[in-house]
Amino acid sequence: MSLRDGLLGGEAVAIAAAFNRLSRYPDNALVRGDFGFSIKSIVAIAPSSGFYKPSGEPLKIANVDYLVIQGAHDADVATFLGTRQYHHVMFENDEPHFKCALYIDRANHGQFNTIWGVRDWSGPVHALQNVKPLITGDDQRQIALVYIDAFLEASLHKHRAYLGVFRDPRAAAKRLPAGVRYVAQYNDSSFTLICDFEEDIDAMTATLDGATVEARGVKEWREVKIPLRFKEENQDNKALIARGEDNRGDRT
Repeated sequence: MSLRDGLLGGEAVAIAAAFNRLSRYPDNALVRGDFGFSIKSIVAIAPSSGFYKPSGEPLKIANVDYLVIQGAHDADVATFLGTRQYHHVMFENDEPHFKCALYIDRANHGQFNTIWGVRDWSGPVHALQNVKPLITGDDQRQIALVYIDAFLEASLHKHRAYLGVFRDPRAAAKRLPAGVRYVAQYNDSSFTLICDFEEDIDAMTATLDGATVEARGVKEWREVKIPLRFKEENQDNKALIARGEDNRGDRT
């Protein structure tokens, strides 16, 4: 299945977790839900994002552990759309929770299983893909095995020593294939957020109650949505841009 075919499983698991806690279907409250499954952990592999927005809003899920994995050479889901859902996983109770987004260099879409293979495209363009840079399917699946195994141990069995793997992939170097680079984001419920620029359109306000934002000596100061690889799409996540001038008058 490709993005052209609509909603993918990696996005659907997050929707299932959100709907699991609702008593009514958000797009038609006459439809009852009330599932009540014990969903504690979610793993999404190269998910789509934004195909379905309940009541037109980004999908937010709370108080579950979340792992999303994406290959940097994915030719089907060609941007890391899973970062959107990563940013919309919230921790709102007193229980320990964590989330991780893992970006794997030279991994594609299909080699996470043993069937789809090295070419993510179908049809006439199938032969046009450059698959030489890809890591082997065995290596790609070993990476997924290591991370999903560690995730389930940390999440379901509460073996918190495994959390080091998500903070820094080098912690699992002995089990991971050599020569592969990773970019990982990690957060957990012990984190105190001061400012993420998401709370409103006022550049002076911060997320933490009582905190404010101030900038001096800058020529530009604004909050913007962080773009994805395709500029018309963004991460549903904001950042601060502050630019000044150096001694030559150049913008920095």
